[in-house]
Amino acid sequence: MQAEYFRNIDDPIPSCSVVEVTSPNGGETWSGGDTENIAWTSSDVTNVNIEFSSDNGSSWNTVATSVDASSGSYTFAVPNINSTECLVRISDTDNSSIFDISDAVFTINTVAVDPTITIGSSTTVAGSYVTIPIDLTAPSGFKIDYLLQGKIHFDASKLKFLYGDYDAGTLVNDYGWTGTFYSAIPGTVDIILSGANPLNNSGTMFYLTFQVIDGNAGSADLSASSAEWPVDVLETPLTVVDGSVTYSDNSGTSENRGDATLNYIVDIYDALAVIYHWVGIYPLSGQAFINADVNFDGHVNIKDYLRIIFFVYLHDWDFVFPSVSPSSSIVLNGGEFEDSETFSIPIRLENSSNVQSAEIQFEYDPNELEFINVHSNIMNLRTADNNGTLSVVATNLEEISNGEIASVRFRKLNTSSSTEVNASYNLNEEQLSNSSLLTIGNGTITNVEDDIKSIPTEYELSQNYPNPFNPSTVIKFAVPKSGNYKLNVYNVLGQKVMTLIDRQLQVGYHSANFDGTSLASGIYFYSLEGANVNISKKMLLIK
Repeated sequence: MQAEYFRNIDDPIPSCSVVEVTSPNGGETWSGGDTENIAWTSSDVTNVNIEFSSDNGSSWNTVATSVDASSGSYTFAVPNINSTECLVRISDTDNSSIFDISDAVFTINTVAVDPTITIGSSTTVAGSYVTIPIDLTAPSGFKIDYLLQGKIHFDASKLKFLYGDYDAGTLVNDYGWTGTFYSAIPGTVDIILSGANPLNNSGTMFYLTFQVIDGNAGSADLSASSAEWPVDVLETPLTVVDGSVTYSDNSGTSENRGDATLNYIVDIYDALAVIYHWVGIYPLSGQAFINADVNFDGHVNIKDYLRIIFFVYLHDWDFVFPSVSPSSSIVLNGGEFEDSETFSIPIRLENSSNVQSAEIQFEYDPNELEFINVHSNIMNLRTADNNGTLSVVATNLEEISNGEIASVRFRKLNTSSSTEVNASYNLNEEQLSNSSLLTIGNGTITNVEDDIKSIPTEYELSQNYPNPFNPSTVIKFAVPKSGNYKLNVYNVLGQKVMTLIDRQLQVGYHSANFDGTSLASGIYFYSLEGANVNISKKMLLIK
């Protein structure tokens, strides 16, 4: 006997890994939609991968990976197909060269499926929004000719229905249908879908969005009965598969886009938080700032406000404003005094078309004027006033009509002197910008400039007036681009002694009042600073 047939007793016994398919192993007939057991035996194998072929092994689809080999079986959801060339392959997860295939093909027969509405399920956080897909399973030969009505029930103490939607990729959108979604009865959503093109495909029909109003962890069912989903009014109703929403408590920090108030939802209060940040009343920071920066440009300003407003009302982060006609303008003519102190400035939109948002910013000397209020018939009009800057923002889901959109009221604190109000505006997210200058005298409002030529084409920083001064002076400047700007004051040592402006500014002419009451006499420098500008001038304070 030759030496190669001898083994040292201390040598390991050679491995002999084996896996063998025992079912299906050829000749079986399974029904689509059923569950069947795939079975095997194995030796010296830890985990197995399971694959399925419906074309006699030409292609393989993964059924499961890393299944415990010692279990010897796996519950298989049989696909609802017709094929007489089905095979199963089982292989060692760690060594794919160790495998076995069914000895012969087996058969799967299609089983007729009832037309079915499936209400989706989701996991979320208490207080947040949750979007649920509503899917249609349409077997061969089934179609909805023109109308589908339905109801979905939910626990109104846990969920609040917000809106239904059908964007690109949904059956309602892709077949040119329209949908109406409303909740006239608490705890029930009514759905009406209609169209001219017969709907005969499977997929997501539409989405429903709810807010979880339960503050604790829990779950809520989404249910319906078959009788509540008739097809084309009189035809056989659809089978319904219920869904649910499961939610944890909201002990963490919201990272939802647009949630500036960190309460897990996006609403009008988040838009207001953006405006208050923009004018410097309540600055946002941390996660609130990140959430509020909905256009992801690193700043929180009026553009983010508009994004949030149109998401709240249209449920669309990607809303695009229509093009504004070049003749569109904001006109501030016709201001008048109500008495010796109080006056109003009307804001009029003229020669416009397609305007859906108008942002007007007034800059004034708070030592000379006091903002009182704004009157407007536009529902979505917001104002914010802070230390001589008043922002008025009007938005509308449809075109804003020409005419007066608001009237701003001020009180003149010094009736014997004149003062100026700088006004600038943007239409439809800076598609069209302009600025105006008003001189407020003793009972008069004059020198209104409103000409497209007055838009600055370069950065300007004017010499302060008066100069020398004691104790206050006015600094005027112009910016040709909207952006974040600072107007700082420095002493002769280069130390910053005051920040007059630090915020987003619109294109146009601006001014700021500098009060040196708390400073010593001497030379000071004021500087306009931004991404593309750094201009300085000096001024003299004499006490």
